[in-house]
Amino acid sequence: MTACPQSPTPAARSPLIAGLLLAGGRGSRFDPSGQSDKLMARWRGRPLASHAAQLLKSACDPCLAILPPGKPSLKALLEREGLGTVVSDKVLDGLGASLAAGVHELVQRVQPDAIVVTLADMPAIRNSTLAKLIDAWRERGRPGLAAAPFFGDQRGHPVIFGSDLFSSLNALTGDRGAGPILAPSRLLVIAVDDPGVLRDVDTIEDLKRMDRPDGDPSTE
Repeated sequence: MTACPQSPTPAARSPLIAGLLLAGGRGSRFDPSGQSDKLMARWRGRPLASHAAQLLKSACDPCLAILPPGKPSLKALLEREGLGTVVSDKVLDGLGASLAAGVHELVQRVQPDAIVVTLADMPAIRNSTLAKLIDAWRERGRPGLAAAPFFGDQRGHPVIFGSDLFSSLNALTGDRGAGPILAPSRLLVIAVDDPGVLRDVDTIEDLKRMDRPDGDPSTE
């Protein structure tokens, strides 16, 4: 009796890892007058938000940016960089509200297995750092885990959240971020040699400090 040929086993689906860029914040410490948009300030020839957008695009697909109303130049910039954009009043309520709104929008659009979250005012994170973070999550991550880079003993950005954590992210409000969700029991600690994971730009002095010899963060 001739055996029936067996169908090949389908290859396992690669996890869908989406990117979320938080491009809110009032930038009042950068320019108390409110005349300029911090995220459009230039570093190494490009706006701050452009560096962060290109970081996400280097490793994630799709990528979405969430930003407040009244920033058409920033919206156009992010769209030129290949990110989808969502304009939301919720961004004005703070970091937690912005993160919740962005996660909700991504889940509605693509139902990702994980989401990489980064901040638009952190331009100096290396592409290789994000690649290492994603590789670690693909190897060891699970839906109930997050992964974050650590420079020394300090946790930085970006952070990857597995899908079981989305409901907790959706519940965030106000200006409180995701810190309480990142309990040690559900956090993959990824050691990196990249000070850029800790460096955000709050003031003009922060921007000037980026290129000082005592802390020149490579973007390679």
